Amino acid sequence: VMVADVDLAPPRTSAGIPVTVAAPPSAAAAVEVALESFPGIVAALERWFGPYPLDGFGIAVAPAPLGFAALETQGMVVFDQRALDDPAAVVLAHEVAHQWAGNHVIPERWEDVWLSEGLATYAEWLWFEASLDRPADLLAGLYCDDAGPDGLLPPADPPLDALFGPSTYGRGALAFHALRQAIGDDAFAEVLMTWFDRFGGGPASTDDLVSLVAELEGEAAATFLRRWAQDPAPPTGAAPGLTGSVGACDGS
Repeated sequence: VMVADVDLAPPRTSAGIPVTVAAPPSAAAAVEVALESFPGIVAALERWFGPYPLDGFGIAVAPAPLGFAALETQGMVVFDQRALDDPAAVVLAHEVAHQWAGNHVIPERWEDVWLSEGLATYAEWLWFEASLDRPADLLAGLYCDDAGPDGLLPPADPPLDALFGPSTYGRGALAFHALRQAIGDDAFAEVLMTWFDRFGGGPASTDDLVSLVAELEGEAAATFLRRWAQDPAPPTGAAPGLTGSVGACDGS
Protein backbone atom coordinates (compact mmCIF):
# COMPACT_ATOMS: atom_id res chain seq x y z
CA VAL A 1 0.00 0.00 0.00
CA MET A 2 1.28 3.46 -0.86
CA VAL A 3 -0.36 6.31 1.04
CA ALA A 4 0.77 9.62 -0.44
CA ASP A 5 -0.30 12.99 -1.74
CA VAL A 6 -0.18 12.45 -5.50
CA ASP A 7 -2.04 13.49 -8.62
CA LEU A 8 -4.19 10.73 -10.13
CA ALA A 9 -4.40 11.24 -13.88
CA PRO A 10 -7.19 9.81 -16.06
CA PRO A 11 -6.10 6.64 -17.85
CA ARG A 12 -4.37 7.15 -21.17
CA THR A 13 -4.08 4.47 -23.83
CA SER A 14 -0.60 3.25 -24.68
CA ALA A 15 0.13 0.10 -26.69
CA GLY A 16 -3.63 -0.42 -26.67
CA ILE A 17 -3.58 -0.69 -22.86
CA PRO A 18 -5.17 1.79 -20.43
CA VAL A 19 -2.34 3.22 -18.31
CA THR A 20 -3.10 4.99 -15.04
CA VAL A 21 -0.55 7.27 -13.38
CA ALA A 22 -0.50 8.32 -9.73
CA ALA A 23 2.50 10.56 -9.12
CA PRO A 24 3.64 13.78 -7.49
CA PRO A 25 4.13 16.74 -9.87
CA SER A 26 7.89 16.44 -9.43
CA ALA A 27 7.78 13.07 -11.20
CA ALA A 28 5.99 14.29 -14.33
CA ALA A 29 9.10 14.30 -16.52
CA ALA A 30 10.16 10.83 -15.35
CA VAL A 31 6.69 9.47 -16.06
CA GLU A 32 6.79 10.82 -19.60
CA VAL A 33 10.18 9.16 -20.17
CA ALA A 34 8.68 5.87 -19.03
CA LEU A 35 5.55 6.20 -21.14
CA GLU A 36 7.67 6.78 -24.23
CA SER A 37 9.26 3.36 -23.73
CA PHE A 38 6.14 1.50 -22.63
CA PRO A 39 4.73 0.58 -26.09
CA GLY A 40 8.09 -0.78 -27.25
CA ILE A 41 8.51 -2.83 -24.10
CA VAL A 42 5.04 -4.35 -24.44
CA ALA A 43 5.65 -5.19 -28.10
CA ALA A 44 9.04 -6.73 -27.33
CA LEU A 45 7.65 -8.91 -24.56
CA GLU A 46 4.49 -9.94 -26.40
CA ARG A 47 6.76 -11.40 -29.08
CA TRP A 48 7.95 -13.95 -26.49
CA PHE A 49 5.23 -14.10 -23.83
CA GLY A 50 2.02 -13.69 -25.81
CA PRO A 51 -0.68 -11.02 -25.32
CA TYR A 52 -0.42 -8.66 -22.37
CA PRO A 53 -2.45 -10.48 -19.70
CA LEU A 54 -4.20 -7.69 -17.77
CA ASP A 55 -6.85 -5.09 -18.51
CA GLY A 56 -4.49 -2.21 -17.73
CA PHE A 57 -1.19 -1.02 -16.34
CA GLY A 58 -0.41 1.55 -13.70
CA ILE A 59 2.51 3.65 -12.54
CA ALA A 60 2.48 4.82 -8.93
CA VAL A 61 5.48 7.00 -8.09
CA ALA A 62 6.46 7.38 -4.45
CA PRO A 63 6.99 11.03 -3.47
CA ALA A 64 10.07 10.11 -1.42
CA PRO A 65 12.97 7.75 -2.14
CA LEU A 66 12.28 4.07 -1.51
CA GLY A 67 14.68 1.40 -0.37
CA PHE A 68 14.18 -0.39 -3.70
CA ALA A 69 13.68 0.56 -7.34
CA ALA A 70 10.13 -0.74 -7.81
CA LEU A 71 7.57 -3.26 -6.62
CA GLU A 72 5.55 -5.25 -9.17
CA THR A 73 2.12 -4.83 -7.61
CA GLN A 74 -0.37 -6.22 -10.09
CA GLY A 75 -1.62 -3.65 -12.55
CA MET A 76 -0.24 -0.67 -10.58
CA VAL A 77 3.52 -0.84 -10.09
CA VAL A 78 5.11 1.26 -7.34
CA PHE A 79 8.28 3.05 -8.50
CA ASP A 80 11.02 5.06 -6.95
CA GLN A 81 11.13 8.15 -9.16
CA ARG A 82 14.82 7.62 -9.90
CA ALA A 83 14.07 4.19 -11.41
CA LEU A 84 11.66 5.72 -13.91
CA ASP A 85 13.94 8.53 -15.00
CA ASP A 86 15.98 6.22 -17.22
CA PRO A 87 15.96 6.37 -21.04
CA ALA A 88 17.02 2.71 -21.15
CA ALA A 89 13.86 1.80 -19.17
CA VAL A 90 15.48 -1.26 -17.60
CA VAL A 91 13.40 -1.26 -14.40
CA LEU A 92 10.22 -0.54 -16.34
CA ALA A 93 10.88 -3.53 -18.61
CA HIS A 94 11.41 -5.72 -15.54
CA GLU A 95 8.17 -4.58 -13.90
CA VAL A 96 6.09 -4.85 -17.09
CA ALA A 97 7.39 -8.42 -17.45
CA HIS A 98 6.21 -9.15 -13.92
CA GLN A 99 2.63 -8.59 -15.04
CA TRP A 100 3.09 -11.92 -16.83
CA ALA A 101 5.76 -13.54 -14.64
CA GLY A 102 4.84 -13.21 -11.00
CA ASN A 103 1.36 -11.72 -11.28
CA HIS A 104 -0.37 -13.69 -14.06
CA VAL A 105 1.56 -16.85 -13.20
CA ILE A 106 2.58 -16.82 -9.55
CA PRO A 107 5.21 -18.96 -7.81
CA GLU A 108 3.73 -22.06 -6.21
CA ARG A 109 6.38 -22.09 -3.47
CA TRP A 110 9.05 -19.64 -2.38
CA GLU A 111 11.64 -21.82 -4.08
CA ASP A 112 9.85 -21.08 -7.36
CA VAL A 113 10.31 -17.31 -7.14
CA TRP A 114 13.14 -17.57 -9.68
CA LEU A 115 10.46 -18.26 -12.28
CA SER A 116 9.27 -14.70 -11.70
CA GLU A 117 12.50 -12.86 -10.96
CA GLY A 118 14.68 -14.78 -13.37
CA LEU A 119 12.25 -14.34 -16.24
CA ALA A 120 11.68 -10.65 -15.43
CA THR A 121 15.45 -10.19 -15.44
CA TYR A 122 15.65 -12.02 -18.75
CA ALA A 123 12.96 -9.66 -20.02
CA GLU A 124 15.45 -6.84 -19.43
CA TRP A 125 17.82 -8.70 -21.75
CA LEU A 126 15.06 -9.19 -24.34
CA TRP A 127 14.32 -5.45 -24.18
CA PHE A 128 18.05 -4.79 -24.61
CA GLU A 129 17.93 -6.85 -27.81
CA ALA A 130 14.79 -5.18 -29.12
CA SER A 131 15.75 -1.60 -28.29
CA LEU A 132 19.46 -1.67 -29.16
CA ASP A 133 19.56 -4.52 -31.71
CA ARG A 134 22.34 -6.25 -29.77
CA PRO A 135 22.25 -9.89 -28.62
CA ALA A 136 21.38 -10.98 -25.10
CA ASP A 137 24.58 -13.04 -25.22
CA LEU A 138 26.42 -9.84 -24.31
CA LEU A 139 24.52 -9.46 -21.05
CA ALA A 140 24.78 -13.17 -20.29
CA GLY A 141 28.53 -12.96 -20.68
CA LEU A 142 28.81 -9.86 -18.54
CA TYR A 143 26.77 -11.51 -15.80
CA CYS A 144 28.95 -14.63 -15.87
CA ASP A 145 32.09 -12.49 -15.68
CA ASP A 146 30.89 -10.50 -12.67
CA ALA A 147 28.57 -12.83 -10.74
CA GLY A 148 30.97 -14.60 -8.42
CA PRO A 149 29.94 -17.72 -6.49
CA ASP A 150 26.94 -16.10 -4.75
CA GLY A 151 25.51 -15.06 -8.09
CA LEU A 152 25.62 -18.60 -9.41
CA LEU A 153 23.89 -20.53 -6.65
CA PRO A 154 21.09 -22.79 -7.97
CA PRO A 155 18.10 -20.46 -8.40
CA ALA A 156 15.49 -23.17 -7.80
CA ASP A 157 17.19 -24.37 -4.61
CA PRO A 158 18.51 -21.23 -2.91
CA PRO A 159 19.69 -20.97 0.68
CA LEU A 160 17.03 -19.31 2.81
CA ASP A 161 19.12 -16.16 3.23
CA ALA A 162 19.59 -15.93 -0.55
CA LEU A 163 15.98 -16.38 -1.63
CA PHE A 164 16.06 -12.94 -3.26
CA GLY A 165 19.80 -13.02 -3.82
CA PRO A 166 21.58 -12.33 -7.11
CA SER A 167 21.38 -15.91 -8.35
CA THR A 168 17.56 -15.87 -8.22
CA TYR A 169 17.66 -13.00 -10.69
CA GLY A 170 20.88 -13.53 -12.65
CA ARG A 171 21.36 -17.30 -12.83
CA GLY A 172 17.59 -17.49 -13.23
CA ALA A 173 17.91 -15.30 -16.32
CA LEU A 174 20.83 -17.41 -17.52
CA ALA A 175 18.68 -20.54 -17.23
CA PHE A 176 16.09 -19.06 -19.57
CA HIS A 177 18.81 -17.82 -21.92
CA ALA A 178 20.45 -21.25 -21.99
CA LEU A 179 17.12 -22.88 -22.81
CA ARG A 180 16.56 -20.40 -25.61
CA GLN A 181 19.97 -21.12 -27.09
CA ALA A 182 19.43 -24.85 -26.78
CA ILE A 183 16.05 -25.07 -28.51
CA GLY A 184 16.00 -21.96 -30.72
CA ASP A 185 13.93 -18.78 -30.70
CA ASP A 186 10.68 -20.15 -32.13
CA ALA A 187 10.56 -23.10 -29.75
CA PHE A 188 11.51 -20.87 -26.81
CA ALA A 189 8.65 -18.49 -27.61
CA GLU A 190 6.28 -21.46 -27.88
CA VAL A 191 7.34 -22.67 -24.42
CA LEU A 192 6.80 -19.27 -22.82
CA MET A 193 3.49 -18.56 -24.54
CA THR A 194 2.19 -21.99 -23.58
CA TRP A 195 3.42 -21.44 -20.01
CA PHE A 196 1.46 -18.22 -19.61
CA ASP A 197 -1.59 -19.56 -21.41
CA ARG A 198 -1.75 -22.81 -19.44
CA PHE A 199 -0.87 -21.54 -15.96
CA GLY A 200 -2.12 -17.95 -16.18
CA GLY A 201 -4.37 -16.98 -13.30
CA GLY A 202 -2.77 -19.37 -10.84
CA PRO A 203 0.41 -20.84 -9.37
CA ALA A 204 3.08 -22.91 -11.07
CA SER A 205 6.34 -24.55 -10.05
CA THR A 206 9.76 -25.40 -11.39
CA ASP A 207 8.54 -28.95 -11.93
CA ASP A 208 5.65 -27.59 -14.01
CA LEU A 209 8.04 -25.69 -16.27
CA VAL A 210 10.38 -28.65 -16.65
CA SER A 211 7.42 -30.89 -17.50
CA LEU A 212 6.18 -28.39 -20.07
CA VAL A 213 9.60 -28.24 -21.72
CA ALA A 214 9.68 -32.06 -21.81
CA GLU A 215 6.23 -32.11 -23.42
CA LEU A 216 7.06 -29.56 -26.09
CA GLU A 217 10.79 -30.03 -26.67
CA GLY A 218 11.76 -33.42 -25.27
CA GLU A 219 13.50 -34.87 -22.27
CA ALA A 220 16.96 -33.62 -23.20
CA ALA A 221 15.79 -30.01 -23.12
CA ALA A 222 13.92 -30.59 -19.86
CA THR A 223 16.96 -32.16 -18.21
CA PHE A 224 19.13 -29.29 -19.43
CA LEU A 225 16.76 -26.73 -17.91
CA ARG A 226 16.56 -28.62 -14.63
CA ARG A 227 20.35 -28.65 -14.38
CA TRP A 228 20.45 -24.90 -14.89
CA ALA A 229 17.78 -24.45 -12.24
CA GLN A 230 18.98 -26.90 -9.58
CA ASP A 231 22.58 -28.06 -10.05
CA PRO A 232 25.07 -26.59 -7.56
CA ALA A 233 27.14 -25.18 -10.45
CA PRO A 234 25.80 -24.05 -13.83
CA PRO A 235 26.23 -26.50 -16.70
CA THR A 236 29.19 -25.70 -18.92
CA GLY A 237 28.00 -27.31 -22.14
CA ALA A 238 24.95 -28.45 -24.05
CA ALA A 239 23.14 -31.67 -23.22
CA PRO A 240 23.20 -34.54 -25.75
CA GLY A 241 20.84 -33.83 -28.59
CA LEU A 242 20.86 -30.06 -28.04
CA THR A 243 22.90 -27.58 -30.00
CA GLY A 244 23.20 -24.43 -27.90
CA SER A 245 24.52 -23.43 -24.50
CA VAL A 246 25.63 -20.43 -22.52
CA GLY A 247 29.42 -20.46 -22.45
CA ALA A 248 31.43 -21.43 -19.40
CA CYS A 249 29.95 -19.65 -16.39
CA ASP A 250 31.66 -20.92 -13.25
CA GLY A 251 31.82 -17.80 -11.09
CA SER A 252 35.61 -17.64 -11.21
